[in-house]
Amino acid sequence: MSAALAAFEAARFSGLPVERVLLPGGCWWLAEAASAGRLKRIIASRSAALDGVSAMISGDSVSEVALLGHQDCHWYHDRAPAAGPGELVRRIGQDLYIARDEILRVAGRALTVTGHVLIRRAGAEFTPRQLFPE
Repeated sequence: MSAALAAFEAARFSGLPVERVLLPGGCWWLAEAASAGRLKRIIASRSAALDGVSAMISGDSVSEVALLGHQDCHWYHDRAPAAGPGELVRRIGQDLYIARDEILRVAGRALTVTGHVLIRRAGAEFTPRQLFPE
């Protein structure tokens, strides 16, 4: 997985400084915070995922956030053990869209947010698929 992540980063951000935050199920956590009721949102607003995102995007130094999920994410496998690869990718994609909206809400400013899923192809290779912007 780390080789696929490094290849994605090199292709997407060639020569640019990148600050990487890895959080298992990170988009799921942001999606949960976004879909929570008022009380749950207050509790979720103190979560590590939301705190980390808020701290990173609060200043003007970050102009783009790339959300990246991958088909082999154990976080999603653990929550839907009977789901096939296509269903897992669908769930990850759905959470990426919700996470994007939550990031834009928290940022409160113009910010480019892109969403990608690494999909396993024949063998051990992953292929990135950009979900948004389309």
